[in-house]
Amino acid sequence: MSEIHIEHHKPVHTHHAIQKRKGFWTVLKELFIDMIPVVIGILIALSFNSIKESWKEKKEEKYYLSRIKNDLEEDLKELKEDVINYEVRKKGVDYLKTYYDNPDKNLDSAIIYLNNLFGQTAPNVSNAAYLTLQSSGKFDIIENKKITEHLVILYSDAVKGLTNITTSFNEFKQHYFNDVVFSEFDFTQLKNAQILRKLLITLKIKNALNNLYFDEVISRYKKAIEKHQEIINEIAKEIN
Repeated sequence: MSEIHIEHHKPVHTHHAIQKRKGFWTVLKELFIDMIPVVIGILIALSFNSIKESWKEKKEEKYYLSRIKNDLEEDLKELKEDVINYEVRKKGVDYLKTYYDNPDKNLDSAIIYLNNLFGQTAPNVSNAAYLTLQSSGKFDIIENKKITEHLVILYSDAVKGLTNITTSFNEFKQHYFNDVVFSEFDFTQLKNAQILRKLLITLKIKNALNNLYFDEVISRYKKAIEKHQEIINEIAKEIN
């Protein structure tokens, strides 16, 4: 009786045989299918990191916009107080111009208004958050380019123009009032109505009173105030 011989194939041989039967393109296709989950996983991870980074930048942008808005509001308050100051001085000048011709005018009020003219008022405007973004090179973090454009115009035009005109204005007052009054008159004697009238009729003082350009200064202030408020409104819409 002849023996029956059964040949056992090792798994590796079987796999090799199957691969041979499948052909190159079939193997490539299966490889591609096997890679799809890996690729999808990588894309998901990249998308997640991108979203996370975008969220981080958006949070940082909102932080700086909030700081800029707060600084603008503080500056706005300062500018409005300066306008009140200038309007009081303008009223005082109108009072002093007619004081000589009106002996019934109050002497104490005239002294107060004259004292006010010696004071100097200039815009104390400094937006720390805006300057920080500029100096750090992170100004582009603000996506709304309308806001950044308006900020640049505000500080290069409205604020700069306001600073220039108030500097000139204060220098003008310094020259025509402080120097003349303190060099030609004993200020302690101005409580005497006759001496005060003599001072106010002095040609240099009269000319200075007539040439004080309060309207132009106040107009520049109001322009800066308007620009500040516009940008505050724009930022409020952006962060809310």
